[in-house]
Order: sequence, then structure tokens, then C-alpha cells
Amino acid sequence: MSAAALRIAIGIATAGRREQMPLTLAQIARQTVPPARVVVCPAGPDDYDAAGAPPLPCPVVVVHGPRGLTAQRNRILEACADLDVLVFIDDDYYPAPDYLQQLAPLFAAYPDIVVATNHPVSDGATGPGIAHEEALAILAGASNPPGVTPSLKTTYGGYGCNMAVRVATAVRHGVQFDVNLPLYGWLEDIDFSRRMARHGRIVACSTLLGVHLGVKRGRNSGLQ
Repeated sequence: MSAAALRIAIGIATAGRREQMPLTLAQIARQTVPPARVVVCPAGPDDYDAAGAPPLPCPVVVVHGPRGLTAQRNRILEACADLDVLVFIDDDYYPAPDYLQQLAPLFAAYPDIVVATNHPVSDGATGPGIAHEEALAILAGASNPPGVTPSLKTTYGGYGCNMAVRVATAVRHGVQFDVNLPLYGWLEDIDFSRRMARHGRIVACSTLLGVHLGVKRGRNSGLQ
């Protein structure tokens, strides 16, 4: 399948970040190659305001299910079973405008790749977080040059803030996120990736750029 023919969705599981979601969706609207679909799964009715979302050049589908990151991501995966690639991003991850433009040729050229990811250009998850305007400035200074050739490196697992999945592989082999990892779902991305790794390659791609704000609202301490 050619890169242009690939049907790519973006999926966002969100909780406690109602004010952040419009800002993240606005970055998706800037994609040079728009997604075929955006699927949002809020943890509860107050976690997402569809009326306040910015316009996107693609359908936005809202799905509902049990609260918890792993359960919400499973609902998103189910809603994208008819597509080719699903990019899970965190509700506070800003993909660079060419993120999908870089992703499509990767999945088209390498049918053995089942998960693709990259570490964010800047990651606020391990510190005080990154403000919206600062994140935009970081992205503006970190764009891919025209005609860049991506470098690929085999990696142990996808980073859940931006993790692209070959949907047919997950559906065919029944790979889902483990709902026994409740609430925040620590390391659910690694758990999912290692089961996908039985069926293909997990890679980090240098041209998949973005900033993870690391918003502290909506997180739990992990100490339960």
C-alpha cells in the first residue's frame, strides 16, 4: 500500500484535562497530512467539551467506556479497526505539523513495523511541565529539514505519549491494553508493545517530532 493510501487515525484517551484538549486538537488541525479520523475517549462526561473543540479537517468521533487509560485506549482501538494505523497520543502531546507526513511512508515502506514511536523533543513528564507557548516555541525550532531521511532504531517499546500501531496486527492477534493496569495505567505502553513485538518490529523513528507538555492535572501519584 502506498503512503497516500494509508488510513491513519489519531486516538486520545483523556481525563481531567478539559481545558487542555482544545489546545492539543488545534495542533492536530495543523497536520500537513490530515488524519482520516480523530477518536477521543474521555474518562467522564465532564472531561471533554465537543462544542468547544476547534474545527478539524476530518471526522472527530467520541467514544465512551470504563474509566481508566487502558480501557479507554481499548475503546479507541475498537473504533479504528477499519483503518490501517492508529497513533495514540497523550492529551498533552503536541505533534509536529509533519508528524503524519513522516509516519505514512514509514508504515508503507516497512510492512514488518508494528509499532513506531520517538522520544519527544522535550518532555515535561519528568519535571515541572512545559507551558503551551513554550511547547509551540520548541516545536518551531525543531522541524525536520526538507527531504530529510529518517533514521530507524529498534526499541524495546513505544512511548505512550506518541505510539503508532499497525491496526491489522493488533486486531488479528487480539492485542489489547491490559485492563488489570487500572487508573493511570503505568507502563501500559511497554506491556502492549512487547505483545505486539511477537508479530513485528518496534522502532524509534527520528523524524517523528513532538513535545510532551507533562500537564500535572489528571495524573495520580501511582502510590495506591
